[in-house]
Amino acid sequence: MNGFYSTESDNWLRTTEYVQIGEDAIGGPKLPEGMAWHCFMKINSTLGMVVYKTKVWYFDIPDASWIVGPSLLTEQLHSVCGATTLPNSEHVLAVVAGLSQGNH
Repeated sequence: MNGFYSTESDNWLRTTEYVQIGEDAIGGPKLPEGMAWHCFMKINSTLGMVVYKTKVWYFDIPDASWIVGPSLLTEQLHSVCGATTLPNSEHVLAVVAGLSQGNH
């Protein structure tokens, strides 16, 4: 669980939570900035990735730290994303889709 818009404080949240079945949620690391309608995907056992608008951050899972990634060419709104390992390869294919600004 991560990010969202707070009507109470009138801002975008940077909070994250770790959620497991049968356990109470616990607070996680802060997002790099407040955001909502972004996507998060796990690349492998040590690396995750967040996409928000044109911004990309990698998340170092063991260190719980953020690494700035490359910018996207097209802004993505209401993003969805996923990752898969390519057959017969160690390469990971990450796919991000969303709406562009003029495409609601």
